[in-house]
Amino acid sequence: MATRKPIIIDGEYTEVAKTATLLDVVGPEVDSVLTDDGIIDRAQFRNQLVPERFDRQIGHVNKGGSARA
Repeated sequence: MATRKPIIIDGEYTEVAKTATLLDVVGPEVDSVLTDDGIIDRAQFRNQLVPERFDRQIGHVNKGGSARA
């Protein structure tokens, strides 16, 4: 039996395999996830193990800075 770890996705508790990647647990509509360490883009999902907690970002995240007058 695979070893599982508890995680929190969008505030809801679940369990996944310890070797699960983000690509394994988020749907194709998710562009990025927000973790305590920052934003992870979809291009990195295949190589990123599932973090302890994250929020799914369905739409595009604007990473631009503020405009100065």
